[in-house]
Amino acid sequence: CSGPPTSTVRHTLNVTPCAQTDEKSLLPEVACRFVASTTKLGCGAYGVVVLGHDLHEECPVAIKFIPSSRMRNHEAALLQRLSDLNHPALLKFHGHVRPSGIRAGEVIGETGRPLAEPLGLPCHAMVTEPVYGGELFDHVIRVEGLHESESAPIFAQVCDAVHAAHLLGIAHRDIKLENCLLVHKAGDKRKEGLHPYAS
Repeated sequence: CSGPPTSTVRHTLNVTPCAQTDEKSLLPEVACRFVASTTKLGCGAYGVVVLGHDLHEECPVAIKFIPSSRMRNHEAALLQRLSDLNHPALLKFHGHVRPSGIRAGEVIGETGRPLAEPLGLPCHAMVTEPVYGGELFDHVIRVEGLHESESAPIFAQVCDAVHAAHLLGIAHRDIKLENCLLVHKAGDKRKEGLHPYAS
């Protein structure tokens, strides 16, 4: 995987609705909602995350493509419930696009064309706000460990986010440094943040 992006998306595409590529298609005309760039934000066992743009809200997004075989039915609903809390340590959820929506053009590439199968097989797109600081695990390794003064605020944010999720009856079940994302790169002058429910 490559590290944080070196460039930002600068699109002002007016592409709604998308043209159907097959005139005999029975799919309804679908409005293009997201533009996926080639800038990779991360990758793992469950898919790849690229930088994108939400055409409706005019803001950058992270688009995680997950193979259909790895997608759990309830995942999008859980992300939406967590997002509705508007908690500072939880990612804003922009939407879930099913494989049929991807084929129909709800997610397009930078060329303006629909993405048939971004991973070479049917996949879902989970769209959230982007974060650029990488995994907490990578940060801890890079700085060769954290002092208590650095780790205490991070741990407090994780506890706060977990508590908020528990109030909704949601348990993470896989809390680890690799599943906690830093909002900004280390040394960035902006407020540090953490998203333990970003995975």
